Amino acid sequence: ARVASVLARLLDLRAWRAAAVADRSLHAAVRDLMVEDARMCRPDTFVQGFTDGEEGGLNLGAATQQAVRDGGVGVLYVRVVAAHGLVALEPGAGAAAPFVRVQLGERTKRTYIQSGCSPVWDAAPFLFHVPAPDAFVLVHVLDSDILSDDLLGTLRVPLLEATWERDPPADFRWEAEARWPSRRYALLSVPHGEVELELVFCPGVPLQDAQASRRRRGEHLAALRDDVCEGLPCRAP
Repeated sequence: ARVASVLARLLDLRAWRAAAVADRSLHAAVRDLMVEDARMCRPDTFVQGFTDGEEGGLNLGAATQQAVRDGGVGVLYVRVVAAHGLVALEPGAGAAAPFVRVQLGERTKRTYIQSGCSPVWDAAPFLFHVPAPDAFVLVHVLDSDILSDDLLGTLRVPLLEATWERDPPADFRWEAEARWPSRRYALLSVPHGEVELELVFCPGVPLQDAQASRRRRGEHLAALRDDVCEGLPCRAP
């Protein structure tokens, strides 16, 4: 990370930035160096919190229960497997340096940087608290660049399209077990390209209960708003 940080600071200088843009070989060399430095990505601390030691399995059951205690409806397990046939945006600027950014609500996770137009990550999983049954996950595939990251495609997947696991395991070793199938998703906003993911939703409460609870919460907030506005010169939206 120190190498990437130093290079990023240098590229803030106008002379370095102009040189990197003008000299394709320098552009490629700096980019490849930053890619190599960024291959190792910090593990997901939320996942670590439900892993039993270095060799232990992932306790998805406990993670799901914690999500419900925190006011959610369950946990979404996301594992980025690979990408296929990505668009090469900058021929001559070095090999493509793709990475994947996954977002659910306000939380965002990202993979390490790979190389090539059909990269394989087979990455460690991400876990997200799912706040509501109508949640969706946003996936962006990006090409890391020394000046700015380029979009290689995007994807929006509703929770209902994920695999549902109603009995989440307490000792799951994703490296050794092929418990759930992966699926290829066509990327949008680009001529071609796919991203391969494992998306698994572990519900902590029945979907109907979650929807009813959310409806009651909305009605309660509306009633509070009416009480506050009663007799005051305020206008309800």
